[in-house]
Amino acid sequence: MAFSIARPSVRFVAKHGGYQCVRSVTTVPGEPSGPKVVTSDVPGPKSNALLKELGKIQQTGGVAMFMDYKKSIGNYAADVDGNLLLDCFTQIASIPLGYSHPALMKVAKAEENAAIFVNRPALGMYPTADWPQVLQRTLMSVSEAFVAPKGLEEVITMACGSCSNENAYKCLMFTLADKKRGGADFPQIDLDTCMINLPPGSPNYSILSFKEQRENTGKDVAGVVIEPIQCEGGDHHPSTNFMQKLQAITKKADVGLLVDEVQTGCGSTGKMWCHEHYQLDGPPDIVTFSKKMLTGGFYLSKKY
Repeated sequence: MAFSIARPSVRFVAKHGGYQCVRSVTTVPGEPSGPKVVTSDVPGPKSNALLKELGKIQQTGGVAMFMDYKKSIGNYAADVDGNLLLDCFTQIASIPLGYSHPALMKVAKAEENAAIFVNRPALGMYPTADWPQVLQRTLMSVSEAFVAPKGLEEVITMACGSCSNENAYKCLMFTLADKKRGGADFPQIDLDTCMINLPPGSPNYSILSFKEQRENTGKDVAGVVIEPIQCEGGDHHPSTNFMQKLQAITKKADVGLLVDEVQTGCGSTGKMWCHEHYQLDGPPDIVTFSKKMLTGGFYLSKKY
């Protein structure tokens, strides 16, 4: 887990060939001025004891330490041993404004939101009366904050990043299947075979990451998926030329281009969406999101 004990309130900027120390400003009132480590080892004894207790009922290989989220604030994560650490991990890139941001805490405590949090509505089937307006002023906002990727006018919400990508893949495959049927309704053989997971109702389609694989799959390609910065795969950054040519290939082949912005979206690269840095010829066909957006889903063109 990427925690640091460096001072967070200092950043360095170039000035006259050298560097000038500048103190940054926090957006979370009460944020400490620096980290505090009170145990000789991290994780400390309380974390280690809790790890043994948890190990009796589940696998714990991924557990780094036990946290105290009531005491975590701003850029600092507090653990159960009283250590206060600068958090560069942010819950796997999922915290947009630091721990316990007052604006988010206010929303979480608001009485009008309690029924939503408690009842966990299946919004795809049973949306609330204000759901269209909620989407327009948040995920589809283009006024005060340009949230939606430019050129994408529709959004489908999901619960997490994994289901966002999985359902976006379905949209790519649905579109390819519809194109193959010429827009006609499903024939009976499709309806029958899809129930037993066999073609033609369950066709053998693929989603690719690289053009060179297309001829070797023996499958119809429904789309190409790429992260604008490869995150879990080693922090690889494509060039602008690569991204532009990849989009041109998908347009020529008439397959969808899905840009996975689950980790890179929501402003972490200096733009709302990382793909905006690459000056693409129009928007991607689908852009998935989650993590720092504090929800999940994907934006898509009307074609999909």
